[in-house]
Amino acid sequence: MIKFFLIVFSIFSLSAQTMRSPMDRKKDIIRDFNFKNYVISDIQNDSLRVLSYVSIPNASLQFLKENDKFISNYEITITLKNDDDELIGRKNWSNKILTNSYLESISKEISTLHFHEFKIPSGKYSITSELADIETRESKIKLKKIELDAKSKVEIYSMFIIDSLDGFWGLNQNELPLFNNIFPSQSDFITFFVSGKIEPGNFNLDISITNAGRDKIWDNSIDINSKKNSFVKRILLPKDVLSSGLRKMITVNISQNKSKDKKNLIFASKRAGIASSIGSMDQAIASMRYILQDKEWKEFKKANKDDRELIFLDYWSKKDPTPTTKENELQNEYFKRVEFANSNFKGYKEGWDSQMGMIYILFGRPDDVEEYNDPIGRYYQQRWHYYKVNKFFDFVDENGFGQYKLTTPFFHGQVW
Repeated sequence: MIKFFLIVFSIFSLSAQTMRSPMDRKKDIIRDFNFKNYVISDIQNDSLRVLSYVSIPNASLQFLKENDKFISNYEITITLKNDDDELIGRKNWSNKILTNSYLESISKEISTLHFHEFKIPSGKYSITSELADIETRESKIKLKKIELDAKSKVEIYSMFIIDSLDGFWGLNQNELPLFNNIFPSQSDFITFFVSGKIEPGNFNLDISITNAGRDKIWDNSIDINSKKNSFVKRILLPKDVLSSGLRKMITVNISQNKSKDKKNLIFASKRAGIASSIGSMDQAIASMRYILQDKEWKEFKKANKDDRELIFLDYWSKKDPTPTTKENELQNEYFKRVEFANSNFKGYKEGWDSQMGMIYILFGRPDDVEEYNDPIGRYYQQRWHYYKVNKFFDFVDENGFGQYKLTTPFFHGQVW
């Protein structure tokens, strides 16, 4: 019978090594950084503004101890090229970070933000960000595409929720886009930003917000008259949309005469005690079936909607390995695995509900993966190795459709 301590063990063993996706076995020193780009109208002239942001958590860098301090040196470069691979613009920074403690040096919450603005006409572009760690001489590149239709009469460029941070970041003073689209529930208001292209004259913006169940929780229609061929609009959203479900979708429709465009933005409300990767409480509880005992599963099934959330919070608070901190590392890791499984193992079922998803959720990323592929016979096999718990699991895809089945005997008992 699978015990909960297996998950606890595998979670804390992750901190001792760099674990990769089974499909990607390269070992990077630089783990990750955020690279975001937003195209907005320049209301002063006919060009477009590309607002580029690079956010680098301390945990992504290699720190060296010098005396009683920890120091990291890195370079970051943003490069913009057009569709013909011609250089349009470039910005480079060299930076040194000094921390007072080891915990600060490995923090995912402490980040350094870099911002640069490019001005461009409509067209197709590629924009890259390269982070180079001076200490390890390792680098990582992220590539984004920008495609703006010069022939369209109506087009939505970027839309985002506005966050706040001291300084100038391309918008109004102390404003910047909310990069991760996770909004704190204690916020007093929500400002939504949308920008795009229109023809001079009247046009309409239809804005609606739906929850994870696609139920409409708010909508508004705005008629606007513009003397220019672009627009920038800030819309104050009601705070109560944050309390309606965990994950929401904003849909914007713009129409002018017979020309139309539509875009969606998914954002989440952050609530104390609930991992930010959770978008639906019902889906989160369903994916917990691998770790719930019979009586716990029945308690969830019998409870009404409001009580299920309370039972969820109580369950995870008892499992919190560090109850004195704000974060529940065990819950965060569990639902990060669920999210990964949904993204990588989805087929006829949700990824968490697949057999690969089950093993990944319970044991984490494998230490090693052996693959055997026979495209002619349409036979594919993977063996996942977990050295620390002395286990391996064999998966076979007999049809070549990516539907891997677990062939290793595995009995987890009646856990739901």
